Amino acid sequence: MGMSFSEMRERELALAREFIANGVPVFVARPAPRSSDREFYFPKGWPEIEPDLSVLDEWRPGYAVCAVTGVRFDVIDVDPRNGGDESFRMLRDVARAAPPIRGIVSTPSGGQHYYVNQSGLRKFSPWHGIDIQAGRGFVYIPPTIRVSKTTGQRKPYILSRPIDWDALDQLSDETEFDQFTIWSDVLLRTYQKIHVNDETPVGRNWVGRELTSDEEFENFQRLTHICMKIKEAPYGKHDVTLYTHARAIGGLITGSGLDERLAREMLKATAWTWVRDEKDLRWIEYKISRSIEIGKQSPITIHDWHSSDLEV
Repeated sequence: MGMSFSEMRERELALAREFIANGVPVFVARPAPRSSDREFYFPKGWPEIEPDLSVLDEWRPGYAVCAVTGVRFDVIDVDPRNGGDESFRMLRDVARAAPPIRGIVSTPSGGQHYYVNQSGLRKFSPWHGIDIQAGRGFVYIPPTIRVSKTTGQRKPYILSRPIDWDALDQLSDETEFDQFTIWSDVLLRTYQKIHVNDETPVGRNWVGRELTSDEEFENFQRLTHICMKIKEAPYGKHDVTLYTHARAIGGLITGSGLDERLAREMLKATAWTWVRDEKDLRWIEYKISRSIEIGKQSPITIHDWHSSDLEV
């Protein structure tokens, strides 16, 4: 007796349910007709969706299943057809810039999706044959089937190494910490070189003048609000919460004249409540510094500030 549709759906979507259970937004996309110049129709607003098992009810054989990146993980998308294997080898063996791999999915065209800890950046293409699928990006996951660009045949995405969800929450030892630090530094410098001018922009509301007492008080209120949100973050959202809020701090520094020394000290004092050992402490200090520098590139003025933007 053959397998029923419900049994087949249960089997095919097991990995998608695992992603959703671990806080990853997943969506499905129906295939476009062959006459179309598109491969799939993606749902509107997919970058803002929440993890929800009900979205899988729409799946049918032939539909794509996609996971939103930058929420629990980034993905290093290596395409050997465009030199990705050589680029990744140079990063790993020459520059010593390769983060710990938390899972691998093989693509229909012979590439690899390496799942790694979040960088806090947005998706971009830093090197030949390598895309970083991070914030506001997505990747296809099994059971998606697409036409291979090397053989022309329809082939599935395959989970080659299971996702280590616990390892995505924290680095396990000094070696991993050093690996990820080097990788993050290289990635951030490359991102800034591609996307950011040499001169840090300054918000229209603050140009380096001395702040009034009212403006200083407003800045302090913002800083206090941010620190409270960080302190309330549930376990499992520490990384994304700290990144989001430290980035906002950076924007307030360049856009509203928030005192940077005070902001850094208050952020550290708040996040240190999560610390379990020296490794955690170093990781928090590094993440705060890096996220603030990213945030400085997008100034937030008094008129731009909305505390609701910090919900994660």
